[in-house]
Amino acid sequence: MIDLGELTAWCGETNTTHLVVQLDGDRVVDRSWGIDPLTPHDVGSIQKVLTGVVLGQLVTTGELSLDQPINDIIGPDWSQTDADHERAITIGHLATMTAGLDDDFRPIHEPAADWYYCNRGYHLLRHAIQTVAGEETDTLFRRRIFEPCGMEVSSFALRDPDDPNSLPGLRSNGHDIARFGTALLEPGALGVDAELIQRMRAGTRPNPSYGHLCWTYAGRSAVVTGHRPGQAVVDGRLFGGIRLDRPIASTIPVDAFGGTGFGDQRLTVVPSLDLVVVRLGRATGVPAGEYDEAMWSRIPISPHR
Repeated sequence: MIDLGELTAWCGETNTTHLVVQLDGDRVVDRSWGIDPLTPHDVGSIQKVLTGVVLGQLVTTGELSLDQPINDIIGPDWSQTDADHERAITIGHLATMTAGLDDDFRPIHEPAADWYYCNRGYHLLRHAIQTVAGEETDTLFRRRIFEPCGMEVSSFALRDPDDPNSLPGLRSNGHDIARFGTALLEPGALGVDAELIQRMRAGTRPNPSYGHLCWTYAGRSAVVTGHRPGQAVVDGRLFGGIRLDRPIASTIPVDAFGGTGFGDQRLTVVPSLDLVVVRLGRATGVPAGEYDEAMWSRIPISPHR
């Protein structure tokens, strides 16, 4: 049994509400602070990993193509860029955050030329997936993800129920997210072709640490969300961008991947170690771009265990 006491103590000091660690099929840590761990709450952009799986399912069955223009599904004139740029944006560009648009869908670079974490572009992609599947978001994910994974309390709901234009957020808890992570340990998880999974997890030239709606933590370099102290916030680029000339986490196994939610919420899956780590909670106080390095320095697992 590995000693995860240092990790657990550190998480308790950094606004964590629930820490779940599963290793070799056993739940070796299940610790909560200040909450009922069974109660669901918004897990932020961890939802993108689930959406990436549904995207992979639709690509596997031929209902979508990563190279398909988004205009084929939702029609034209949805952005503030020119018609040629808009027509060039594909499903894959939106999934890899390389569409070349800012938060207001204004142009900042050509598709595939650079990387910006356009959260609004993700929701446009989720809408396109929903359109192709012919189901509302919660119904779609319940059938394709929640029920197959045994996720007991998870649901998609409007973040502001009084605003019909509000975006849906994934409400879940640490146990359910760990159940989803467990499903991702298997090749061909949840009906996605195994080779396609590897392609979608691989980083891109603009960001070697971001694949299709998921992070790969051992990329040779990275662009991560956030702002360094003193870094100006550019209009239309709320999520900023910090360039790292190193992996996101230097001690993490090379096959680690997962999702990041606001407040440094994490789902990290390491198939080679049969390991799933879920950290839910509020902002940690760790500088932007440093959380994963700090967390994995406290997980005493050899990449070659």
